[in-house]
Amino acid sequence: MIALKITTDCKIKKIDLQDPLYQTVKESMGGPLEILHPESLPSSFCMVTAKKGIGKESSFNPVACYLYQADIYENPIIGDVIVMRKKMTENGIALIGLKEQEINTLTRSFNSVIAMIQQNMQLQEAL
Repeated sequence: MIALKITTDCKIKKIDLQDPLYQTVKESMGGPLEILHPESLPSSFCMVTAKKGIGKESSFNPVACYLYQADIYENPIIGDVIVMRKKMTENGIALIGLKEQEINTLTRSFNSVIAMIQQNMQLQEAL
């Protein structure tokens, strides 16, 4: 199953996750998972992160913070995140891999966010 990983250093990586999916994602994130539903992503997508950055370095994730609108919720996203599709089932939320077209569209969108963040950081350094 293919997903996108957004790292704290603003890199977008296509990753392949194996079944059992929940366990693989949990191992990839380094701890118990938290599923976030950013309003800036279509409702069929979610971000998966380690709860409160458990097992992660203390770096915040600027792209994930922007997508989640962390400034509004006053809750920064710590560590890497994985972007996947979600589907409601009778047992709760099921995580689903991304299609190639979704990967391409999301990557373009995330790269635009990264460019905006980098431009903003350059402006702040210039001041």
